[in-house]
Amino acid sequence: MRIILASCLLLASASGLFAELSAGQKTLDFQILAGVYAKNYALYGWKRDVIRFDLFDLQPWLDRIAKSKGDLAFYEICAEYVASLNDVHSSFLLPSNFRADLGFRVDIYDGKVLIDQIDRDVLSVDDFPFDIGDELISVDGASPDGIIANASRFLAFGNTRSTRRYSAFSVSVRDQMVYPRAVEVGENAAIVVRRQEGTLENYTVPWVKTGRPLLSNGPVPTPKSSGIKTAAAAKHFAPTTDPLALLDRHRTNHILNLKGFGDPQPVFRLPSNFVNRRNGVFFSGTFKSGALNIGFIRIPDFEPAAAEDLGSIYPFFEREIKYFQANTDGLVIDVMRNPGGFGCYAENLLRRLIPYQFQSIGIAVRPTLYWLNMFSDELELESDPQYGVPQWRLDLLAAYLKQMETANAENRGMTGPLPLCTFRFERDPAMDADGNSMAYTKPAILLTDEFTTSAGDIFAALFQDAKRGPIVGWRTAGAGGSINEFSAGVYSESTTSAATSMLLRRAPVVTPDFPATALIENVGVRPDVEIDYMTKDNLLKNGRPFVDLFIKAITAEIQRQQQK
Repeated sequence: MRIILASCLLLASASGLFAELSAGQKTLDFQILAGVYAKNYALYGWKRDVIRFDLFDLQPWLDRIAKSKGDLAFYEICAEYVASLNDVHSSFLLPSNFRADLGFRVDIYDGKVLIDQIDRDVLSVDDFPFDIGDELISVDGASPDGIIANASRFLAFGNTRSTRRYSAFSVSVRDQMVYPRAVEVGENAAIVVRRQEGTLENYTVPWVKTGRPLLSNGPVPTPKSSGIKTAAAAKHFAPTTDPLALLDRHRTNHILNLKGFGDPQPVFRLPSNFVNRRNGVFFSGTFKSGALNIGFIRIPDFEPAAAEDLGSIYPFFEREIKYFQANTDGLVIDVMRNPGGFGCYAENLLRRLIPYQFQSIGIAVRPTLYWLNMFSDELELESDPQYGVPQWRLDLLAAYLKQMETANAENRGMTGPLPLCTFRFERDPAMDADGNSMAYTKPAILLTDEFTTSAGDIFAALFQDAKRGPIVGWRTAGAGGSINEFSAGVYSESTTSAATSMLLRRAPVVTPDFPATALIENVGVRPDVEIDYMTKDNLLKNGRPFVDLFIKAITAEIQRQQQK
């Protein structure tokens, strides 16, 4: 439903017409927000020592809150505080469903903000003839770079490039859940576009507005008791009661309309001789490159619709791998723009792609009483013989509980690295009923980019650590923990997400911009063959230059292994 906000915003600009949170309520809610991270956040030491942000240093933030005018200013400060962690899994979300949309999308190609999607149901060609590949110069007099820099204050994506690309979304779409002042757009936006032939054109584009704007939170008295401030406990919103499944969840919870993000089909067009085999949970097929027959499979996400789906998904994947084993010379695996999901699902797919034993990812947990009680309850429940729970799972629950109890007794203690999916770190190839390996044995490469996220980071790290083949493309996002959601304040009614664990590779890696570390957080997984998809040439040619380069990479890998 389209909502016209002109009169609403005019009223909002008049002082005193909307009651707001009191200074004390803002301070209390911010302390609750900080307390959520002090109690639960697993990556505090890394952020303090390497990212140079100490979440315990509250005074500068409290000083700003004391001077803040209006609830939106308070929400902005909270969002900036969380974004300072530079963590894909950490975000501050307002209780708002308001969105303003100009009907087109932009992204950053060759360092410029280019239009890459247009909704022609909203913006007709006759009235708005700008096209894919045109450069956006300004919106209401503001440069896209300025808008991106401002939006980057409120939500970070783990590294500078990913954050800038994520924030480019805000140039033409304003979600108040993420950007507090999204409601301050007008009825129309004056945009300037540089067409590909070089001419500048001016357009007046309407903002399509949906949802209810959040202008202020509304008055409520603050309870008092002899002048002593009372603390409020943060409610924990757990998506599941299964503790192992909760630790296993590695998915970005951000709203992201990035082109191709989580889509079943790849963002690029495959060669003209590509023969499509399957569409759906996986996109697969083959194509010829000279005398070579190349297999291709895209894994769009690592989150089946339901756990019971795995009973049909694994056999489906195995059938594709069996076909590729018999009919191809090499395999291209695509996890670009993958939003993540479940780490064990990613690991189990790799058991169909790595034909030898490899080591699982490690997960170190920041345990609280919530975790201890959850593991204790689950262990007690599943130990009942009537449920027939396999012994390995009971052993895993018991081992996790013991380590968590030890860590919980320490000051912000962390467990040591724990195997995520089984009782041991070593993982073997998947076997059929006769004990034969089902894993693909021929050369393979893995395609990644800066939005290969969460479980995608796990998949890429395991692939690289196992030396299965070259990673081709761009570095992954660097989302290195399992995500949990919390209430961020009783008065603000906001929510926040935080990583309560951190992912560890089997050995430290060295990168130009970080000290040697086994952490995936911020560091990401770096490609062996770096190819930048984000060029104007790729945008206008449906990724053909990128495809040519990854075909060159898989060809080289096939030839390298043939020469052994």
